[in-house]
Amino acid sequence: MQTETKAGISSVKSTALNLLIVDDEVATRNLCNDVALEAGLHVHTSETTEQALDILDQYPIDIVVTDLKIPQIGGLALIKKIREGNPQVSIIVLTQYGTIETAIEATRLGAADYVTKPFHIEELRTKLDRLVRSIELDQENRLLREQLRSRPGFGGLIGVSPRMQRVYKLIEKVAQHTYPVLILGESGTGKELVARSIHFSGPRNAKPFSPVDCSSLVPTLIESELFGYVKGAFTGAQHSKQGLFEAAGDGTLFLDEIGDLPVELQAKLPRALQEHAV
Repeated sequence: MQTETKAGISSVKSTALNLLIVDDEVATRNLCNDVALEAGLHVHTSETTEQALDILDQYPIDIVVTDLKIPQIGGLALIKKIREGNPQVSIIVLTQYGTIETAIEATRLGAADYVTKPFHIEELRTKLDRLVRSIELDQENRLLREQLRSRPGFGGLIGVSPRMQRVYKLIEKVAQHTYPVLILGESGTGKELVARSIHFSGPRNAKPFSPVDCSSLVPTLIESELFGYVKGAFTGAQHSKQGLFEAAGDGTLFLDEIGDLPVELQAKLPRALQEHAV
């Protein structure tokens, strides 16, 4: 077994993914090693399938890049053993030009992708980067699912059923953005709790959360309450008035029972939301 090291490898984070290169050609191992190090991966190399299986037993390998023609049991048999003992490992196979059928067989056995030899560095880099992003996204999703599964409720919401877990996951996702959010549901189902959870789970959690019951607003004053007005805008407007949209500032304005607003005013809301102006 050989563990590759290079100047600068110490800059790789301890959480970097682990990659195993399996090839009996020194030049190929070195080339793959250079590409992997550029991607921030921690690299192990092996010349034979036996060495590769030993490394897989000793280290938490995330990705295997293997030639299909390697000493001992061969690349296809190695893929089968990896899938049996380490099904979470992602595999890229290296195959000689003209043996695409074998590469297709490798993908049928569980390989994620293949590269034909002689290969361009950019091709390997692109496929490796794509695989790394996929693994990191899967790890983030798995961590989020575990976090949601380990707590009984979320932001005042109570429930551990699969449907509620999907609601929690959606709240986590939506809370990281600043887009307007439409929450649908019958009265009493907890729409305001969902809105509060979105607000206090996101980047605006230190800003005010302003709930407004639209059904309680005086019909003739709703537009003034929401959008405000400037002095002299109409007869009797002796002072400027700040509307609820402007008062919310960088915080969150929760409009409850928005369906109770007059239809003509509902038509003005999308423009205010889109233009961020009143």
